[in-house]
Amino acid sequence: DQDIECVDMIYPINVSVYDPIYQKATIQGVTSDEEFYYLLTNRIDGDIVGFDFPITVLNSSGVNESIADNDALANVILADLNSCDEGDEKFGLGTGSELGKLKLFMTDAPYPIDSIESAYVRITEILMKYESGDARDFVLTDSIMVINIFELRNGVTETLTDTLINPGTVSGFSLIIDSAVINLKDGRAFDLKVPSGAQSGVKVKLSSDLEIIADEEVNVLLDFDLSKSFVPKGNDNNPNGINGFNFKPVLRAINLAEAGLITGQIFDASDNQTIEGVTITLNDSDGEFYASTFSEVSGSYALMGIDPGTYTLVIEKEGYILQEQSVTIIAQETLTADFELVID
Repeated sequence: DQDIECVDMIYPINVSVYDPIYQKATIQGVTSDEEFYYLLTNRIDGDIVGFDFPITVLNSSGVNESIADNDALANVILADLNSCDEGDEKFGLGTGSELGKLKLFMTDAPYPIDSIESAYVRITEILMKYESGDARDFVLTDSIMVINIFELRNGVTETLTDTLINPGTVSGFSLIIDSAVINLKDGRAFDLKVPSGAQSGVKVKLSSDLEIIADEEVNVLLDFDLSKSFVPKGNDNNPNGINGFNFKPVLRAINLAEAGLITGQIFDASDNQTIEGVTITLNDSDGEFYASTFSEVSGSYALMGIDPGTYTLVIEKEGYILQEQSVTIIAQETLTADFELVID
């Protein structure tokens, strides 16, 4: 329900949010039912939310009541629950809701250097921008997430948010990233400077307009290009030659309803054993790079969030003959492309 009608808050009100882990309290001004709803649904688990009393409410009889504490507020709500019928249908997707659901996932284009152990980013907030309307960014979540994006490859994803939001056209997202760390297999760790991610956020553009429709679910994939985002300093062909990294986050957003998926497995033609570390590159119809990945120990690979169209798959590994195959991607369909490599 977009509007709480049985008991109406008289805005503005102040709401206190207390974090028991860090023992820190913040006060947020709320000016509408919608803001109050999202404050509650997007709060971090364990946070304690309370009103800055006194507040004023309009009850179902049309009378303003001054509320001094939680007990008084509970009494008003319970009394009106028994007498108020505003005619709204029960809230929830599939039951007449006026909201749509947005699920946001993250994956990454893998990094080719074998010496990398992990690549962590700390996301403190995810914002969304509507194409029109309020100039402010909408907060999808302010839950702190520390994600090893090095693990998000070949079809593995991390759920960032699962949120009910207002219908409308979404023009893009911003990720507030305040820190990043690269760990090498030799034990060295590099804390990286985030150029603007902790202030204005890392901007993520959509490949096409994203429409949020009431009572429908939209799934969006954020593809974090690891190889372009973490640029090594020194000689990346030799682990000892790496003396640091520049962090320049590169992401793209894809509506999964409009994208396809490529999966497959790579084998050695001589013994039918799977091959790890094969480079799988996807080039568009103009021969330009589109996406890439590397095969796992099992020989399997996956390329997610591919726009419909015709592409060329290039399969290559040192010591084997390079192979190419033309593929056509269809929205919401999975294409399987296995390869047997011949020793050069």
